[in-house]
Amino acid sequence: MTATTSASVTAADEVLFTASASSTADLSKTALLSDPLLSREFIVAGGRWRTVSYHELPDWLKDNELILNHHRPQLFTFAQCIESIFRIHSETGNIWTHLVGWLAFLAVCVATFSYHLGDYPWEDHACFAAFFVGLLVCLSMSTTFHTVCCHSVNVAAVFSRFDYAGISMLIVGSTIPFLYYAFKCNTVVRYTYTGICVFLGTACIIISILPRFDTPRFRVHRMVTFLSFGVSGIVPGIHCIVVSGFMFQVEAAGIGYMLLMGALYITGAVLYAARIPERFFPGKCDLIFQSHQIFHVLVLAAASVHFYGLLRAAEYHHTHDTCVA
Repeated sequence: MTATTSASVTAADEVLFTASASSTADLSKTALLSDPLLSREFIVAGGRWRTVSYHELPDWLKDNELILNHHRPQLFTFAQCIESIFRIHSETGNIWTHLVGWLAFLAVCVATFSYHLGDYPWEDHACFAAFFVGLLVCLSMSTTFHTVCCHSVNVAAVFSRFDYAGISMLIVGSTIPFLYYAFKCNTVVRYTYTGICVFLGTACIIISILPRFDTPRFRVHRMVTFLSFGVSGIVPGIHCIVVSGFMFQVEAAGIGYMLLMGALYITGAVLYAARIPERFFPGKCDLIFQSHQIFHVLVLAAASVHFYGLLRAAEYHHTHDTCVA
């Protein structure tokens, strides 16, 4: 679901979202922290609203205490959330970085399949399709979450799960084409690693979406699943280098671009977790240059680097008999 299509959500959908999210005890407890009377004070005539400070937010909307002002108050309709896309507030940058990225990569996707891949084997088409599907789903889920997260505690919880599920899809979609080009000449190994990646990715998506897994009872299961998913990408990378050599994999699988992609993702995650730069300039990054926006930009940069590496790998295999031996 993109931010645009969110406008068609009906009142019945709002009830569905609420019923889904409130099925867990922890969300019910969190919902008690919401203060709709307080939030409605910031809705002015004509349904317009004004931005508020961090301390004026209901507790469930308090995410980053270093972003001091320009927050949206709780908005009570999806129409108001959609309208907020075109207003200036603390989430504007988070919405537009991935919304623009989604539109840009959609155009790149159309151009890639229309002009570049041409007579490439169907496997190449499938690999690029996996990459674009994973990336576009991730960006759309992120855009939608940042658009509607101020609606209510239950809606925020539901779309937060879809946001995390989108990240899992991005990882799966990025890993599949790498495995294809890295082990193009060894179908058994390639299909084995791909199967493991898809299985663990699916498990992470299920764990992210279903409320029953967001409980202390499944804490260890969640940790093991996500750690296994992370390790599943490191092992084949080491394997292909040991078997074929680093320099060959630079050409054949774009592994150098994969490493750069990983560095960009890690850098973004570290800045986001450490809340840099707003940690050093509290109140100065309320609208731009906050850590979450930088993280979004680095995600787009990493995806661009990975895409270029895949193009290079596809072209290399298309022009060389890499499996002739």
